[in-house]
Amino acid sequence: MTPHDRPATLFTQKSGAGRLFYPMVYYIWRRLKSVATFHVRCQVLNVKCHHMLIHVSDLTQKATTLYKKHFVDFLRVLVWLLVPTLLADLVPFVPTSGFMRKLIVIALGAVTAIIALWLSVVLVDMVRDFSGARVPVKKLADRSWGIGGRAIDLVLVSFLQGLVVALGFILFIIPGLVAWCWFSFARYAVLVDGISPGTQSLKASKVLVTGQFWPIAWRWIGSYLYFGVFMILIISLLLAVGGAVLGNPAIAFRDITAASSLQPTLWWSALVTDVVTVLMTPLFIAVGVLLYEDAKRTR
Repeated sequence: MTPHDRPATLFTQKSGAGRLFYPMVYYIWRRLKSVATFHVRCQVLNVKCHHMLIHVSDLTQKATTLYKKHFVDFLRVLVWLLVPTLLADLVPFVPTSGFMRKLIVIALGAVTAIIALWLSVVLVDMVRDFSGARVPVKKLADRSWGIGGRAIDLVLVSFLQGLVVALGFILFIIPGLVAWCWFSFARYAVLVDGISPGTQSLKASKVLVTGQFWPIAWRWIGSYLYFGVFMILIISLLLAVGGAVLGNPAIAFRDITAASSLQPTLWWSALVTDVVTVLMTPLFIAVGVLLYEDAKRTR
């Protein structure tokens, strides 16, 4: 024990009182010192944890909890996309010519694309609202035209982002992957913080990714892989059950080869796939919004 570790006391180890009280005083001193050291370490750990990105498991769990808690609210919006999607899958039953069926499918496809674009903006706002984040610009109920303008911004930034990433892949695979991760937050910078959909959104995204490229890339890949595999399992299970009811569990999976051989697919197989995909869309949107907000927190 060094002089610095020795507690200040009037008793010495050589005196009778010292032999009685010194061990007790020394024990209390060491305990207080260890507690103080523990608190200092906790403060250091808290500072480090504050600058760490959310873990992949926590990110997927948070998105899942938000989705389950507000499923009815999401469903009220998703029904606008489900209706034209279901109608497109049921077009083969329309009693008309093949040419008219193609026109109906094209028209429903255009309507679906417009609704999906509108829905992308609305879902971002809903996720931010449900997660407790501050929703900027306008209230959800007062932004009919605002959503239209932001949807146009989404198209512009998505086109610019896709163009840059495509050029990266043309040069080589690695530059394409780097560009994808760098600019992965561009659309959220536009929709969440109202940044210009031009190069400013790309720069804002790159600033968030710089210094934590691999952690952010892994969180994108890990979370999307998690929900993607889950979606594939759900679709496969439903298709197998539907095939079993018809007497052949593998009948629906012929669509895998039908696409390459230009054979018609089963209408109910496409219906199941489209419905599950639409219903799980908020999960993927939630991952992007939550990860974007967390990346801003760690800067």
